[in-house]
Amino acid sequence: MLRSQDLAAGHHDKVAAVIVVGDDTVSSPVYDLQDADFVDIADEKCARYDFGSPQAVVFDVALSRENIAIIQSLNPVLPKKRVFSVDLKSFRARIQANSLGATALINRPIRMRELNYCIQELIGTTQRKRDRRQVEIDRSIKGAASALTSMFDGISTGAKLDVEGALRACGDIGAAIPEFGQEKWLDNIRKHHVSTFQHCLLVTSVATMFGQSLGMRRADVVALTMAGMLHDIGKATIPVALLDKPGKLTDAELKIIKSHPEVGSRYLSSTVIRPDILHAVRHHHEALDGSGYPDGLSGHQIPDMTRILTVCDIYAALIERRSYKEPLPPAAAIDVLRTLATGGKVEGALVEALASAVFDRTTASA
Repeated sequence: MLRSQDLAAGHHDKVAAVIVVGDDTVSSPVYDLQDADFVDIADEKCARYDFGSPQAVVFDVALSRENIAIIQSLNPVLPKKRVFSVDLKSFRARIQANSLGATALINRPIRMRELNYCIQELIGTTQRKRDRRQVEIDRSIKGAASALTSMFDGISTGAKLDVEGALRACGDIGAAIPEFGQEKWLDNIRKHHVSTFQHCLLVTSVATMFGQSLGMRRADVVALTMAGMLHDIGKATIPVALLDKPGKLTDAELKIIKSHPEVGSRYLSSTVIRPDILHAVRHHHEALDGSGYPDGLSGHQIPDMTRILTVCDIYAALIERRSYKEPLPPAAAIDVLRTLATGGKVEGALVEALASAVFDRTTASA
């Protein structure tokens, strides 16, 4: 059994299976964990710790601006299995932890029984069946992937969109994403789907969380979720080799790529679908200053849902890993969006609202 005062030690004689990162707000006087190591996030030893050795890391720290910055700097070397202890009643705290790569969330202050069970599940030391919540999460992922597959197949074959099936999938996503998190959502999608699918589902998750953080009505969140799923459906008609081309596109290739909003909206126009969803699909590449495409809309010609989807689309593209680029950290992606807002491309208030949804208010204003 290792105690919280062992945090100062920062190392033990053998490689630990779990590393617990704490701070001076740690409320648990005793960490009753087997095969664990401890380090204080503010200690210089934390920056030098070999995080590549443990199978999982537990963050029992306040998600302050300073601590978030430290965790972001450690991100490249952290284990993929990450437990965050947060106030589960706080939507912002859950969003923060998920944006930092959380694979599991437990309530703060930590209860050792819950932490032990969580660690056992993560590193495979027990064979317990996944609980009902995990089953529901998997169902939502499969439903979204199936709906998206049907959508992409439909535009290729000329079949009509199954609107009711898509709405059901979007409702499931809206229920699952806040608890599941972007990072784990995308990790699951990467195992099965090509890059365009990955991007659509990442945009879907960002849009869903953003809409919920804005306090939108459930029906509007579902509509925004559907817009996220459908926004690139026109790319189903574009050769994959062109979509994934790492080098500079020729003018002719760029023209083909830029045709996808029109192709997608033309396909969807034959279905019974909300006009604001249809508008968002066609115009998610427009810019407030009129420099976007396909129709060069500007200012008041671009309604709220389209503005929101545009911000979510850009943010998702920036934090996404592709074969030809590394992902940006969330803070750097927000900075890019702020630059675009300053240049009159996107709405600054929406960028700041997204920043507040991803980080706490102090981080967003830093």
